[in-house]
Amino acid sequence: MEIDTTEESGNLLTPEQADDLWRESLDRGSRISFRVASGSMHPTLAMGDRIFVEQFPSGITPRIGDIVLFFIDERWMVHRIVGKILCNGQHSYRQKGDADHRSVITPATAVAGIVVGVERGGTRIELNNTRQKIINRSIGLLFRIVDLVPQKVPTGSDDKLEADNPASSGRIIVSGVLRRTEAGLVSIVARMMWVGSRS
Repeated sequence: MEIDTTEESGNLLTPEQADDLWRESLDRGSRISFRVASGSMHPTLAMGDRIFVEQFPSGITPRIGDIVLFFIDERWMVHRIVGKILCNGQHSYRQKGDADHRSVITPATAVAGIVVGVERGGTRIELNNTRQKIINRSIGLLFRIVDLVPQKVPTGSDDKLEADNPASSGRIIVSGVLRRTEAGLVSIVARMMWVGSRS
């Protein structure tokens, strides 16, 4: 999910000024908020939802399932942590949107904050209570398991021969079934986030 910083979004600052302001606010311990501007975190976050972000407390690092604000290539992005790795001697995370198929490795230095609340249609939920943490950890672990399944999808004429191989075809079928199962389970679990929430 990308953050909308265009002029049409009602933002009176340039993107660079907004970046500096948001960074400063997080560094001071303030809670900042954004409107969701893409569908990459669907169904957990819908376009138009307002999200609330805080800096990670001192000594606390992201855990699998956390929804995290990243600053990557001069863009703000909110995705879910689905793994931790050491890449080229640098602590990194596997992160992905809930609607995306594969994770991306992102250095820990790109982590700017954690999403602690979501507001939709006048109803607000806090993500730092035990129930919401369990829901988010469950989604993160599900994504982690599916992310570990190797994929080989034919992309060109050279791949066609390998795709005709029964073993490769089997991996593609299993991967497709897992993706559909993953999408269905995430949709159910994401709905659970809003059950019992108050306006």
